[in-house]
Amino acid sequence: MFKPALASLSIGVLFVAVVSWSPVLSGTLTVETVRSEAIADNLLGDSGDIEVAVYTPPGYPDGVGRYPTLYLLHGIMGSFRDWTGGGYQGLQIQTLMDSLITAGAMPPTIVVMPTAANRYGGSYYVDSPVTGGWGQFMGRELVAWVDANYETVPDRGARAIAGHSMGGFGSIMAAVDYPDVFSVVYAMSPCCLALVEDFGAGNLAWTRTLAFDDEQDVPTALQAGDFYPVAMMGFMSVASPDASRPPFFVDPPFAPDGRGFVLEAEPAFTEFRSYFPTARLDELAGPLRRLDGLAIDTGHNDQFAHIPPGAATLSAGLTERNVPHVFEVYDGDHRNRMRERMTMIILPFIARYLEN
Repeated sequence: MFKPALASLSIGVLFVAVVSWSPVLSGTLTVETVRSEAIADNLLGDSGDIEVAVYTPPGYPDGVGRYPTLYLLHGIMGSFRDWTGGGYQGLQIQTLMDSLITAGAMPPTIVVMPTAANRYGGSYYVDSPVTGGWGQFMGRELVAWVDANYETVPDRGARAIAGHSMGGFGSIMAAVDYPDVFSVVYAMSPCCLALVEDFGAGNLAWTRTLAFDDEQDVPTALQAGDFYPVAMMGFMSVASPDASRPPFFVDPPFAPDGRGFVLEAEPAFTEFRSYFPTARLDELAGPLRRLDGLAIDTGHNDQFAHIPPGAATLSAGLTERNVPHVFEVYDGDHRNRMRERMTMIILPFIARYLEN
């Protein structure tokens, strides 16, 4: 049953307890390679051998019990090292989990962090004939591998999934596509929820995306720091894929208008727009209603202009469909308060609902 979010006073007390607890016991971080046959079947030639970091809590294994699991998803152009290597204001998930567990603020929990990078900067954690079966990997292969190799509680009530940006999108879609697998979701500044603002035709990066001609144009743009065209190519690969159109295998939703701007290109535009979660609310509502806990957040000043209105529209649509959830708009941008919020808000929320 869904319960109210933690009160701010309780969170503040929790934070004091965490930072003052001594001594802190240490867990272990292991980097594994997990083979995915679902991902190996992709058109980009990306490897099906996926790098996965696994945190095990202090004392694991104790020989007498099993552990709940948190699947933690990084954003586009990232890797599991965003969580383990200080990518968010110095956050290291292993140190943070050690502190929370030692303080009794988090149950001893296994944290699983796959790297979801590909030629287009990120997989979005969903199935595509272009990028491979990333949804199947997340919802079936990876969970099965973790349950077979670690002392987990192999039950949906003991599995949470959370992610930032692309990972926030992926965590929502994992709960929708695999409602029998995950019971708690926290989507942090989730991208790609609505075709608005910087995802729309007004973003002139679409003209640069449409100018791509050779497959080397993607790594060239990445090396030049031209983020948007690569991200747009990546999202097209899941939202409007076309296996018959090499070398990119996408059907662009826009076309050049001859004056330096773009126009909607049908039928690809309708297909592309219909893929966004805010266009699929009736489909999403049923699986998300089954969750024990669901939270979505966004910063007021997110640099990616589509994220705040997309998150607000998704929340409003879920409310209209009687899907219990917590939605928070906080004072911050896309990344600048992640460490603080993971400590005081996000992990305590997950702990509240995670069975152990």
